[in-house]
Amino acid sequence: TEHPAAFGDDERAWLATIGRQVGYAIAAIRRRNLLLSDRVTELEVVCRDGRSFFVDVSRRLDCRFELDSLVPIDESTQLYYVRLEGASPADVFGLADDEPGIEDCRLVETDEDGWRIELVVDGSCPIVTLTEYGVTVHEAVFEGGTATITGDCAIDADIRTIVDGLRSAFPDSELVGKRETERAVQTAREFREGLEDRLTDRQEAALRAAYFGGYYDWPRESTAEEVADAMGVSSPTLHNHLRKGQHELLRTFFDDPDE
Repeated sequence: TEHPAAFGDDERAWLATIGRQVGYAIAAIRRRNLLLSDRVTELEVVCRDGRSFFVDVSRRLDCRFELDSLVPIDESTQLYYVRLEGASPADVFGLADDEPGIEDCRLVETDEDGWRIELVVDGSCPIVTLTEYGVTVHEAVFEGGTATITGDCAIDADIRTIVDGLRSAFPDSELVGKRETERAVQTAREFREGLEDRLTDRQEAALRAAYFGGYYDWPRESTAEEVADAMGVSSPTLHNHLRKGQHELLRTFFDDPDE
């Protein structure tokens, strides 16, 4: 329609939700196809855009963040598990308190090299944006105000669309490397592919959050209640997801693949 007021607020919100869901479905299909491909395009991008919390804080505190894992909670909220060096968690958390997109943060683990911290973030970042365009991110480092991110996309992916999508959200970004490469077929990869077919999204999210949150460490770095709170679910719900996820993990490991 040519009329700007043809749709009300509720209709626009509904259409926006449908658009996001379609986008997530397309990205999921692209990532699944990527898992089945032996040849991929490896991308390296650099982002210096202060709209990213990690870019901004790494510049302000002259510190380093390295992504351990990213766990999706819902359409807009992610759990970030990152390694921190060069600044104290207290300094990072102090800046996070002033950031409206940071819902929660806590220290997970301390070792001789630094800290592992968890942040509950409502909103996008360069990693999430790339993922939405079908890129599987393998490494992301934020240091001194610069993010360096590497990941794979399908061999026939439209690289310009990916880069333009990233720049639309974070204008100070650029593609600095691109190469086609063969991905070796490994038993570990086949194992993960088989497991992904058996796990629900919530089971995988619970297992990732528990693992990277230190729930399986001894002594434990996180209680079940802390992991559940970070995910925004009850403790019984978390235990249910973990129990079923662990069952599928063991089933995939012990089952005879030829049966």
